[in-house]
Amino acid sequence: MFMETLDDGRIKLTIHNATKEDVGSYRCEAVNIKGTAQTQTKLQYATTVEQKLAEVEPLFIEPLQEAIASEGQTVVLECRVNKESQPEIRWFKDDKPVKPDQHMVMETLDDGRIKLTIHNATKEDVGSYRCEAVNIKGTAQTQTKLQYATVVEQKVGEVQPLFLEPLQEAVATEGKTIVLECRVNKESQPEIRWFKDDKPVKPDQHMVMETLDDGRIKLTIHNATKEDVGSYRCEAVNIKGTAQTQTKLQYATTVEQKLAEVEPLFIEPLQEAVATEGKTVVLECKVNKESHPEIRWFKDDKPVQLDQHMVMETLDDGRIKLTIHNATKEDIASYRCEAVNIAGTAKTQTKLQYATTVEQKLAEVEPLFIEPLQEAVATEGKTVVLECKNFLN
Repeated sequence: MFMETLDDGRIKLTIHNATKEDVGSYRCEAVNIKGTAQTQTKLQYATTVEQKLAEVEPLFIEPLQEAIASEGQTVVLECRVNKESQPEIRWFKDDKPVKPDQHMVMETLDDGRIKLTIHNATKEDVGSYRCEAVNIKGTAQTQTKLQYATVVEQKVGEVQPLFLEPLQEAVATEGKTIVLECRVNKESQPEIRWFKDDKPVKPDQHMVMETLDDGRIKLTIHNATKEDVGSYRCEAVNIKGTAQTQTKLQYATTVEQKLAEVEPLFIEPLQEAVATEGKTVVLECKVNKESHPEIRWFKDDKPVQLDQHMVMETLDDGRIKLTIHNATKEDIASYRCEAVNIAGTAKTQTKLQYATTVEQKLAEVEPLFIEPLQEAVATEGKTVVLECKNFLN
């Protein structure tokens, strides 16, 4: 067993030539004069079936797409691998390994999606990016180019439209309001067109179209009926080209309506967090996904204004994130997340504190695990790594 503590706060326990004897409950503790933080996980043993899962060759189901970086903005490179291959993920920029930090953040989600999020993009980030998925059966890779939107390109209509967030499948419930939403690169300033079953949508009081300054595009359907069910397509058009995103609007059966009547419940509440000047901080909680709630964020009891500084995400597994980029003292406050549906409302609340110069001194910041240990599976004779990450080392 080999222990490592890296400069970026990551902590590793590497077990070489794993055996059944290594199976057990592992706990990592970070201790200083301010207190103790701990994270715990279980190391299980790979059965023959589990070993076979790890022997499925990696395959990219959705490859990387070309993307455009604008100065100071956030750009996400995303692909998807067959999750049953359980691969190790590696990112490369111009054939050199990417080192994850607060500027470049890597994520691997349970459904096989892989993300590389680049915060506060600059010209230095432009290049060729490659994602590799590796296991004992082989290696799969997908590659793309990240281009830069120059000042000239950012002139009206001179940047090709690109959907940064595609439309998602949705379910319409009789008499309710449903919103179809996507996001385009705002610097392309495109003309927006909506289609239902390949026929242009005519806006009226029933169907309302919106294009917001941050590039978000909405089609709001009031008093939904079965007639609204169909295939919806959004097109963004300018002199440089056309981008499109498409989804299906389905209809809630009686069973599906009951799902929407499950009262929201926070499975994982918000945790206290510490903001450091100019850094990114994430407030995260998890709600029972079957309640399908509307999510609302509040700062000091006032609705949070979402923009490039504060970004909200709701993931398929019920996780909810509020990401604050370039944190300042102005962000210090009490934050509340509400999950609301027709069956009720759930709330979770926390405080975001500020790391002063004094607090940032080593040993004067209470330990806080920002990446906890994850459950792992040991395979006979293989190496397994248990890893977590501590705030400010």
